[in-house]
Amino acid sequence: MAHEHDVYMLLADTAAQRQDAAGVRQYAPRLEALAERDGHQLYLGIAHRAWGVAHRLEGEQAAAQARLRQALAIFAELGTRWQAGRTYFELGQLAAARGDSAAARQHFAQALAVFEALGAAPDMARPRDALAALAG
Repeated sequence: MAHEHDVYMLLADTAAQRQDAAGVRQYAPRLEALAERDGHQLYLGIAHRAWGVAHRLEGEQAAAQARLRQALAIFAELGTRWQAGRTYFELGQLAAARGDSAAARQHFAQALAVFEALGAAPDMARPRDALAALAG
């Protein structure tokens, strides 16, 4: 049986992947509270990334940047490269939304490099497509 924090992690992460700011705002606060209570750093990082996506979608760029950087720091400390790659991609999305194509390229390239190193073929398409869109 899934624990409560597992359920909220799946809900918040899925909302972020679907670019659903309302869903993130519904589930991320509970995930963040449970992760902090339980000292679950991985889930705390996922909550930060979800918040970063919601803030980006709502035009709150400084808050998005702060949350995504917090997530990346946690994932780096944990050595969870796939999570870091997903966060680099979101940083690229934020940079693109800001009109900073150089930073967007850098972050998308970092995401792609992580996914290639892991052999995470399904995850390589999004940063590749984003890089191609920036080049075109």
